[in-house]
Amino acid sequence: IVLHFPGRGPMAGDYRGRDGMAQLFQKQVEMLDGPPEIEIHDVLASDDHAVVLNRVRATKGGQTSEQQQVVVMHIEGGKITETWLQFSDQQALDEFASS
Repeated sequence: IVLHFPGRGPMAGDYRGRDGMAQLFQKQVEMLDGPPEIEIHDVLASDDHAVVLNRVRATKGGQTSEQQQVVVMHIEGGKITETWLQFSDQQALDEFASS
């Protein structure tokens, strides 16, 4: 799997395979006060793609960021092979993550 995390903040970049995903989760553990809260609103899917619409809430140093998020996944052979994240206010998320 390849996960594309957008923006210019410390979590931005492409994460490849299990090691890459572990690296992203480790960054979140070190950066945030706890795991992000995700509230799923809807899931749309076909044989080749899935789209998840959700709200993500994270806390860092007592400050909270809440964003609407779209997750687009490419599926091959029944497995997710590539994922793109999009946030409702990328600049605010970058600033929150960098503070």
